[in-house]
Amino acid sequence: MATTGTATSRTAALQLEKIVGRQTLNVSVPRDITEKDFARLGKSIVETIRNHTGCNCLSGVIDVVLRDDLRGAINVELGG
Repeated sequence: MATTGTATSRTAALQLEKIVGRQTLNVSVPRDITEKDFARLGKSIVETIRNHTGCNCLSGVIDVVLRDDLRGAINVELGG
């Protein structure tokens, strides 16, 4: 489930940016991310790309980059 704002539970953050014609989805994850967390996050990444591009093929028009810390991003509940 994607949320905005700050949260006190474990979250990952997704932030889409466009710089000089390139679109990048920056993703911040907890250091102790598990395989289950990553699977849940992967679904949110795919959903975000599809919603933004309108394309179901994920043809590589958006780069996905894992980062340590993002501010003002969309948070994804990982549970736990």
